[in-house]
Amino acid sequence: MTLTQKFGKRGPFARVSPSVLKDQHVKRRSFLKNILSRLLKISAAIILVYPIISYLFYRKTRIRRVTFRLSECPGEISFKKEVYLIKKGNDLYALSAHCSHLGCIINFDQKTEKFHCPCHGSIFDIHGNRLAGPARRPLSRIPIEFDKDGNVLVKVRRTA
Repeated sequence: MTLTQKFGKRGPFARVSPSVLKDQHVKRRSFLKNILSRLLKISAAIILVYPIISYLFYRKTRIRRVTFRLSECPGEISFKKEVYLIKKGNDLYALSAHCSHLGCIINFDQKTEKFHCPCHGSIFDIHGNRLAGPARRPLSRIPIEFDKDGNVLVKVRRTA
């Protein structure tokens, strides 16, 4: 087979006619328009559907009160329903019993006066500051209130 038979009279290196180039340009332009329109449609769908999905999977936050009677607190540290109440001298504060790493319930070691997370080994001091382990933040301090009888009220927020 000769080149003339394969490519016609003009050969393989002949110039391409402007109409062929124009057709290719139109195809590329329509392709880009098509891609852009699809991206815009997908973005619009996400913007419209996201509020509906977030509403369906909304996790309700419940506030529950934990009451400590100071007369019944045995020592410096009392634990009740995911809250540690700490009396140190004149200071009185509450710490969350959830590790700031992944939310495991922490334990208090009386000998070392440190909080230990049994899940991943994070260690916190008596004030809730992180000493070691994978946790990056200190334990959460929880505001306390006093009722008319002198009991300590702690409001614990939990998501359901």
